[in-house]
Amino acid sequence: MNKLFNSFERLLSIFVRLDRIILFIVIVIPGSVNIYFSQQEEHLDALGLMKAFSGLCWLAWIVAIGCHAKDKLIAIGIELRVLRNYVLRFFIVAVIYLLVKWVTEEVKTSYGNITIRYDSPVMLPILFAITFVITTLIAAKALVSAEQKKEATFKDYFTTLLLMLVPFIGVWNIQPRVQRI
Repeated sequence: MNKLFNSFERLLSIFVRLDRIILFIVIVIPGSVNIYFSQQEEHLDALGLMKAFSGLCWLAWIVAIGCHAKDKLIAIGIELRVLRNYVLRFFIVAVIYLLVKWVTEEVKTSYGNITIRYDSPVMLPILFAITFVITTLIAAKALVSAEQKKEATFKDYFTTLLLMLVPFIGVWNIQPRVQRI
């Protein structure tokens, strides 16, 4: 199992080596195509696949940052306990993401003039959001710790965390930092 995780980390390292323009095209463009097309029935399958691809690439980029920073931290003799089994967390978050995309269904409820849209079952998107933020938090801490060559505090990596959570800004600002460490 450890061999599988090591080979997966090597595969994810592709995201670390990509130029930020290519990474921007791979992550942001497919996810934003949804804005420009109508939600007609003939487009929904293709748009769903494009959004799923964009989301998985975004998640893979974040996990690649965490793995790359973990390797740099190990090289300088710092071990963060939080980074153990980090690749396994990627698989968990990716499975939850795919479940959210293809198992949940959108429900519309009207109360007077207000229409509320939500996914059913509600627990899957909430679980995905929690695991995604935790994965991003760990990657941000690992990146800043590798840059500072010491364990970073929350105050140190808060801005990096926010940039990672907003991909169209984060990819552009964080990718050069990742390649520098």
